[in-house]
Amino acid sequence: MSELMPLEEALRIVLESVKPLDTERVFINEAPGRFLAEDVTSDTDKPLFDNSAMDGYAVTLADAGSTVRCHATILAGDTPEGIRV
Repeated sequence: MSELMPLEEALRIVLESVKPLDTERVFINEAPGRFLAEDVTSDTDKPLFDNSAMDGYAVTLADAGSTVRCHATILAGDTPEGIRV
């Protein structure tokens, strides 16, 4: 049975035999299946208003009081009224 190669030597061999891929600019519709060459950030918050990550909130009647009212229904992609964007 042969002995195992030390990790450091195996890593050196692998790293010596690979090279970075070239980069290219593509339109967003050509991007699926590709990897980013650098970080991409937005210059504005998305969404432009405070937004729950959930489809609602759960409260107990004892915590909410005797009456519970729905303030607003905001569908995905909608901008709430009274919010400046």
